[in-house]
Amino acid sequence: MASNHSSRPSVGRLLLTAFTLGLSFMALLPGPARARIRTCRRDPLVTLSNGKVVRMSALIGADTDEVQWVHYELHAPKGTTVTRIVYTGGVPCSDKEFVSFYADAAEGAYSVSTLVHVPGQTVQVTAYDAVNNAKQDGGGWSGQPVTVYITAEDKDRGPDKDKKDKK
Repeated sequence: MASNHSSRPSVGRLLLTAFTLGLSFMALLPGPARARIRTCRRDPLVTLSNGKVVRMSALIGADTDEVQWVHYELHAPKGTTVTRIVYTGGVPCSDKEFVSFYADAAEGAYSVSTLVHVPGQTVQVTAYDAVNNAKQDGGGWSGQPVTVYITAEDKDRGPDKDKKDKK
């Protein structure tokens, strides 16, 4: 004996199933995301006695209030000194960013190690550093130094100066 009922589900049953699956999928999604301020963004500018200007900045995957401190360690050529440090604009955090300077590198060699401390968290850190127009970046994690190396010739050192030295 043949049945009058088809084996296809009704439209109502399909809609209910789709709705239930949609709710189930939404429950798996993470909650509302917090906007992240990517650091204090005071970007120290260090002017050196050889005329070079070193810009240091870091993008940090944490809110500003979660960052306890950012330490920039600048290594520059022997014989150079710091003539000025300026902290540029952005979100104020005057007590969170520090610069240490060491004149212990070879001529034209610069490095910046950026160390970020975010208590109880390991977050991504990207360091963006420049010596005049020579730029470099590097990535890592909070709690570990992110070191960037930059080569920048001194303005009184170049092909003509090298030729004079050889005479």
